[in-house]
Amino acid sequence: MSGYKVEINQRCVGHSPAAERYGSWSKSFENTFKRIRLSGDSEIPDVVSTVNLVPGDEVFVVWYEYSSGDSFGRSDKEYYEVAGVFENQNTASELAKAIEEFKPDPDIHDWDTKYKFVCDTSDGQRFEIGRVPWAGYFERLAGVHVEEATLAKSRG
Repeated sequence: MSGYKVEINQRCVGHSPAAERYGSWSKSFENTFKRIRLSGDSEIPDVVSTVNLVPGDEVFVVWYEYSSGDSFGRSDKEYYEVAGVFENQNTASELAKAIEEFKPDPDIHDWDTKYKFVCDTSDGQRFEIGRVPWAGYFERLAGVHVEEATLAKSRG
């Protein structure tokens, strides 16, 4: 098992605060992948994987972004998470496709089961999310990305 830190740059590109206590509001963000590196010994990794890579290796990172809000407004692409690390693009695309196609089962009334995401990729990795964050009442998946990068060294 290896731990990886993934750096995503986030920039607020629009903000309209509510003029009154229960007024409408909006925010929007732009997220861009910066790099992936091994996590250092004292760091909590963004993703843990059975894929064991060394600095200089080509890597494929799957990450997604989602929007949320409330009855009065919306925050587009404010949230993002790293989903997985892969050695080849085809298996990375398997996870990306599964995330894009996830739909809660309308016939299941148990929330823990209805919103559980499980994906097994052809390289033997299993991905589980107990409650997907992009499938709530106000939440929406805004994008799934597969980034090709070179693994950088860990900090310190």
